[in-house]
Amino acid sequence: MSEAFDKVTGVTELPIFPLALVLFPGVPLPLHIFEPRYRQMLSDVRAGNNLFGVSYYDASTSDQERPAPGHVGCVAEVTETQTMPDGRANILTVGIIRYRLEEYVERGDQYLLARVSYFEDEEEEATMLSESARDVAETFTRIARAVRAINDERANLPDISDTEPQRLSFLVAERLRGATDVGSSGGGRIL
Repeated sequence: MSEAFDKVTGVTELPIFPLALVLFPGVPLPLHIFEPRYRQMLSDVRAGNNLFGVSYYDASTSDQERPAPGHVGCVAEVTETQTMPDGRANILTVGIIRYRLEEYVERGDQYLLARVSYFEDEEEEATMLSESARDVAETFTRIARAVRAINDERANLPDISDTEPQRLSFLVAERLRGATDVGSSGGGRIL
């Protein structure tokens, strides 16, 4: 069993925070909590195991009120909290493990609560996986250098050549997602 599975052992229900973004395992996600229902969720999470689910949901493109059962999301672990005098909070979370939303639980909470099941990637043949990861790291680094040259950025890029393959896939996906978020903070940046 992985460290990620260890963190969610025995956790069958998660508060769900629908957001118009995708969280990946191992990737940090800072959030500003201001709505009363999510302030309550944060309070409940902090009193418990510091875990909640982040599920992609864009209300402007959906006719449903929440992510549908079967939806895939990622468990977020609250690692830091800065509460403001008015009750709002800035928090830092880190993605832990992916989940499949099985069904919603109705207990009268202000926020969504769901039964979930967790999953990770299946094991692959190590040599093939290492070769593919090396190719991805090289290609991604070439693209990042080109973007930095176009933007006249001089900072050195981090070396990702030895990053574990699964983590590398999440890091690359996160940075490419950020590059397509035109108008967002960090939009258009690769690394």
